[in-house]
Amino acid sequence: MSDIQIHRQRIQDLLDKLKQMGAPPGDVAEFTINANAVRQNEYLQIYGQIQSEIIDAYGQYAQLLEQSAVSLLEVQRKMLDIIKTQAANC
Repeated sequence: MSDIQIHRQRIQDLLDKLKQMGAPPGDVAEFTINANAVRQNEYLQIYGQIQSEIIDAYGQYAQLLEQSAVSLLEVQRKMLDIIKTQAANC
């Protein structure tokens, strides 16, 4: 598996993880206000951490894509130089 595929899978896994978390917990009658606040805070901490990981993964993914694009453009430039050289020799 290439680095790009690894990062793409990591992003998908993190997005799935957020989706599985569902909506933040709301007020539940049997809990006190403080208990609800703690639950919401824990949820928001986990949610924020996952979002940070997604941002980081997208950054790494974009960097790998950029490196790949630069490499492809360099190969294309070299191929054009070869074709020009061969055409000049004909």
